[in-house]
Amino acid sequence: MNYFIIILIVLFTSTCTLISPVEEIPDNLNYFDIMTWNIEQFPKHSNTTSSVISIINDLHPSIIAFQEINSLSEFDIMHNQIDNYDGYRASSASYSINLAYMWDSNIIKNVNIYEIFQDQWYPFPRSPLVMECEINNVDYIIINNHFKCCDDGVSRREEAVTLIKDFMDNNYPNDRIIMLGDFNDNLNDSEYSNVFIPFLEDRNDYLFIDEDFEIDNYSYPSYPSHIDHILISNELFIYFNSQYTQTYTVQLDDEVQFYFSQISDHLPVYLKLVFE
Repeated sequence: MNYFIIILIVLFTSTCTLISPVEEIPDNLNYFDIMTWNIEQFPKHSNTTSSVISIINDLHPSIIAFQEINSLSEFDIMHNQIDNYDGYRASSASYSINLAYMWDSNIIKNVNIYEIFQDQWYPFPRSPLVMECEINNVDYIIINNHFKCCDDGVSRREEAVTLIKDFMDNNYPNDRIIMLGDFNDNLNDSEYSNVFIPFLEDRNDYLFIDEDFEIDNYSYPSYPSHIDHILISNELFIYFNSQYTQTYTVQLDDEVQFYFSQISDHLPVYLKLVFE
């Protein structure tokens, strides 16, 4: 398991960043990268949309799973202004803080998006958003989540984890699955207070790629805590163990001026899988 520190380079202005991998991937190898990003009531500021467009143009991940996309019109502006990207935003979430995807249509093919657990409002205040897609002629299941925070959140997150794991076990037993999003809880809590125990005790089948992130890699630094995660199924373990795998929290706050006040209170979490 290789964890790399990213190099951030400012190109033009404080709202334009480029992320360069520490280790370049050989031209003969295929890969795709995916990122989860709670973008906090998007757009929270008049500069948010243009700043996010600039960031995505530099990062250019194959798939982005968003949480808290409030404005459909601004979301459409965003993905329509980025070359070769398509986008989809759900519309069922409470207070309009909806889940969404953007993807590079040159890489991601045969996309089918749908919600699950739409009638289970208690564990899932935002219905999980599933993307079935094809990458390098191979089928994938991507599941975007935004679990309940605060108040009665612990019991609701515990129920959500149990339900969605059972759903994955029963409906996608042999599929390549990536589940990601804002889970509103830490992976390293004690056994008695850890809502992720069903996944953590099933290490033959599932792995959180960010389980060992240190405090410098936390996705919610204002608390501070690490509550945004990416989980993969065992069908992807072989690719995750590639020497070229990259996993990190994207430290946009170091390079983007006014990041927390104008863009989000969360930082994205990123995974690159390389097919050797």
